[in-house]
Amino acid sequence: MEPLSILALMFLIVYPYVAYGLSQRYFNSSSAARWSMLIDSLLVGILIILNKFYLMSAVTYMTFLAVSTAVIAGPAMVVLNLSIVMLVAGAGWWFGAPAQTENEVWIDIGFALAILIYTGYVSWLVFGVTRAMGISRRDERSVRQSLEQMTLHLKRYISPQLFSTLATASGTQTTNRRQLTVCFTDLTGFTALMDNLPEEAITRVLNEYLNAMADIAIRHGGTVDKFMGDGVMVFFGDPQSRGPREDAVACVKMALEMRGCLAGLSRRWREEGLANRLQMRVGIHTGYCAVGNFGSENRMDYTVVGGAVNIASRLEGCAPPDGILISESTRALIREAISLESFERQQLKGIKKPVDTYRVLGELRHRTLADINEQVPGLHLQLSSKEVDISAAKALLELGLMRLTHIEDLRQARQGVIRLLR
Repeated sequence: MEPLSILALMFLIVYPYVAYGLSQRYFNSSSAARWSMLIDSLLVGILIILNKFYLMSAVTYMTFLAVSTAVIAGPAMVVLNLSIVMLVAGAGWWFGAPAQTENEVWIDIGFALAILIYTGYVSWLVFGVTRAMGISRRDERSVRQSLEQMTLHLKRYISPQLFSTLATASGTQTTNRRQLTVCFTDLTGFTALMDNLPEEAITRVLNEYLNAMADIAIRHGGTVDKFMGDGVMVFFGDPQSRGPREDAVACVKMALEMRGCLAGLSRRWREEGLANRLQMRVGIHTGYCAVGNFGSENRMDYTVVGGAVNIASRLEGCAPPDGILISESTRALIREAISLESFERQQLKGIKKPVDTYRVLGELRHRTLADINEQVPGLHLQLSSKEVDISAAKALLELGLMRLTHIEDLRQARQGVIRLLR
């Protein structure tokens, strides 16, 4: 072999390692890879000249160049690189570079070995990259699954509205002052119930109750702030608001549905021997609150604070069993949609001025003929066509009529005695 051919073979063996190292260190980008292929095109043209234009070697060189270019840069770059190869080789032919003779077979063998070495090295690099990509995909899939499981777990501790807001937020949530309608609920008699039931039954009853209350709150658009034993705190107006009036109406409708749902749950628990009839107290107030992140650097809580929260909590404590007590500010917003009656003026603990309160009776709109929610002094009649047990309701009404007849007879007898005494 000629010294020039030996040098060309040595260059073919060394060039891939040098090119790979330089590209990783200085040109590790897609644009740099395209520019490096232009250099490869020049080198392929020179190799064709050094190989004395032997057709098999020329086609082999150009094939490898076309394949590698197509993988990295696409068809347009393939045409450009092959054009450069042909221009370089054509220039060498034009200026009289020697052509190969039939007895120079060893040159082709040497170049074929160099091509095999080059191809093996490139294949090894491609295999390494492919394996690394496969490992990276598996690791990414594992991390994604872990994050999805963690997300599903965290969603159970955060209200859906707040979770959606935090998931799309670009930075730390700030504290804002907004008009909110705040609701507190509590079960009467649950503390005494805990002393008479095993832990499993208590856990079941409480979880069923809280799950039902949270579903109702979310369905009406409320943000479940926290669970406090058997108590629930919900507020309307943040992070999503339909306006103060709509938020207040939605909050009261939520409370009415919660009370009706508890009646159904309590009846089922009583039939199963788990609990006597449980009743709910609800306090609702509308006012301005500070809402946002509160806490320490290690643990933050997205909640509301302010006097409006305290008033709603105090109203819940003043509400009668199965009563929904609201303040004047809430009444002003919902009076066209909700039936109300005046309740006692309350001097709430920690509040300087007395608060006018009102008791929620039911909705004024969207009521069917079969639904009743009326009351007279000494009697409150509430009928829900969707939940009523007809046979049990008839028996209860018959008992009520008997009691009313008995009361009427007693009153008439008393009036007769009074007339005789006169």
